[in-house]
Amino acid sequence: MRRLVLGIFLIGLGWAIVPAMAAPYTRDFALTIRFGGSTVGTIAFRFERKGDVLIVGSELEIVEKDGDVVVYERRESRREVWRDGDVVDFTNDIVENGKRSQVTAARIGGRLAVSGPEGTNFAPVGALPGTFWSIDVVDRRSIFNVRSGQVLLADTVPIPPVKMRVAGREQLARQFIMAGDVGRNLFYAEDNRWLGMRYLGRDARMVDYLPE
Repeated sequence: MRRLVLGIFLIGLGWAIVPAMAAPYTRDFALTIRFGGSTVGTIAFRFERKGDVLIVGSELEIVEKDGDVVVYERRESRREVWRDGDVVDFTNDIVENGKRSQVTAARIGGRLAVSGPEGTNFAPVGALPGTFWSIDVVDRRSIFNVRSGQVLLADTVPIPPVKMRVAGREQLARQFIMAGDVGRNLFYAEDNRWLGMRYLGRDARMVDYLPE
């Protein structure tokens, strides 16, 4: 049931999950990306409305160095087209260590066709890309990986809020654990702005997306 998890109040435990507002946060913003505590890049979001359509562009850039030597580099250029609260079209152009790939998604009838380097998968309409900027993602059971095109199952629950530093000031952030195939801690402000996430990377280092 939509927004059910956001409506749970755990007053007896001394904290509460505040219900989300009706709409996601749609003003331009950026986050810093860290690997193992070291800053390696940024991701920036921009939003444009055209009638009943919301177009979301995001640019990710990661450059990791060992001294003066670049040991890992990735750039992603993403474009999401939203209508009536769902993604109807998606493109991600990726360059990872010089290798180019692309992930796309488009609504075909009652399903979302998601194509990536390993082929095409089908997800139910309502599946969202793993860009996580929209708080709507905490209500969805199907998330597709924006680098592989794999369709993942998510099981998301709220946990106690945490304090985060945003624009030089501490504020309380709502926190969700997205379990299942995804494995993320997600953080949102009370105005639904995405404040970042934390997860364990493939090389066993912690990956953090944090407010600039």
